[in-house]
Amino acid sequence: MAVSEQLKKHIIEQLSQLGPIRHRNMFGGVGLYFEELFFGLIVEDGLFLKVDETNRHDFEAVGMAQFIPFKDRPTKMNFYQIPEEVLEDVKELRVWVNKSLEVAVRARGSKIS
Repeated sequence: MAVSEQLKKHIIEQLSQLGPIRHRNMFGGVGLYFEELFFGLIVEDGLFLKVDETNRHDFEAVGMAQFIPFKDRPTKMNFYQIPEEVLEDVKELRVWVNKSLEVAVRARGSKIS
């Protein structure tokens, strides 16, 4: 699941226009953070954003795939790939990332009690 340096650089460049995004290697890909919120992954297929019941439909409505870390096991994670045209449109990318940040806030809040 190695990420090409070219893809990683392009996605990080696009996201950097939205604010201070940190990244680190994880899951054979790259984890994306805004402040302490884990909201996305870059893997060989592209950019995947965190989802829950509030934004999952946005991804499914345009036929995007859920992240499956191991192709030989049915494990799925609550991340969906964004359409390539969203990645290329910074204004639209902001909308999708903001929804995923809201998901990350809710997920973090539910674990704190």
